[in-house]
Amino acid sequence: IMAGSGMCTGGRVRHHLKRHLGREHSSIIFVGYAARGTLARKIVDGAKIVSIFGEDYPVRAQIHTIGGFSAHAGQTELLEWHRHTGSPEITFLVHGEKDSMAAFSHLLADTRVEMPELHQAFEL
Repeated sequence: IMAGSGMCTGGRVRHHLKRHLGREHSSIIFVGYAARGTLARKIVDGAKIVSIFGEDYPVRAQIHTIGGFSAHAGQTELLEWHRHTGSPEITFLVHGEKDSMAAFSHLLADTRVEMPELHQAFEL
C-alpha cells in the first residue's frame, strides 16, 4: 500500500494502520517529514501503542523512514516562482519558521512582504 504524504491524521491511511501496525511481518515506510504531535511522528519515534479512532493499537510492524524528501520548494525554487508572478504589490509569507521567513523576505526586495499573525486581516 502506498499512501500520499501526510502525518497520518486523516484519510484512508488510518484504516490501513489499524489493520497492519500490529502485524510483526508488516513494514511501514515513512517518507519525508512527520510533525511533532502527529500519529506519524509517534510511530516514527518508536511508540509501542498508538491511538487510532479512540482505540489503542500495538505497534509490532517494522517501521522505516526515508529522509531527504520534501513536498516543499527550496529558496531558489521559491524565488524563481515569485519572479514569474508578475511583480505583485504584496507577498504574504504564511508557512515556515519565522526566522526562515524573515530571511527569505529580504530576498523579495521588489515587493512589500507581510508575515501575518493568526486572525490578522488585510484589505486587498
